[in-house]
Amino acid sequence: MDERLKELFIEEIKLQCQYAMSAHSALISAVQKGDTRTTFFYVHAFLSHVGNVSKLFWPIRSQSRARGEFLRNELGVSDSFLIKQRDPRNHLEHYDERLDDWASSSQRHNIADMNIMPRSAIQGIDPSDFMRNLDPTTLAFYFTDEDYDLHGFASEMEAIRQSTEAWLEKRDPWGRPLQ
Repeated sequence: MDERLKELFIEEIKLQCQYAMSAHSALISAVQKGDTRTTFFYVHAFLSHVGNVSKLFWPIRSQSRARGEFLRNELGVSDSFLIKQRDPRNHLEHYDERLDDWASSSQRHNIADMNIMPRSAIQGIDPSDFMRNLDPTTLAFYFTDEDYDLHGFASEMEAIRQSTEAWLEKRDPWGRPLQ
């Protein structure tokens, strides 16, 4: 991979991290205001940008895997990072399929969707009947019976953003490594 392409990928990761962190801040503000629609707008936005970074580090196409490995190595990202998880993004991108699955498998057809409260606040609902929900005290996003730590994702995104800035500072104005 040439130096310019490396720089373009690092710049894109930085941009996606910045977008994610902006969405995370707005998400927290919306939670504090009790604004459900805006909260979930920012949950979706945040997870989309986290997903974009994840795709850059762990691409699906086999011909892109070397690029992903290079980026992970350059920025100190390991396979243990939370953002490697594809499920949160996939749940939102394929919500129609999740509803189809829920409709065909739910025993009681009670659905709890777009709630801002701890899961324990609603009694008598099967875990698989929870769709998009957010615990405002922990910022855990849960979808069916899976929980995702949005604060953990945000911490990783901020660390990656800082790594991109450090990487870019070691380049001259034309993107070449400084000697």
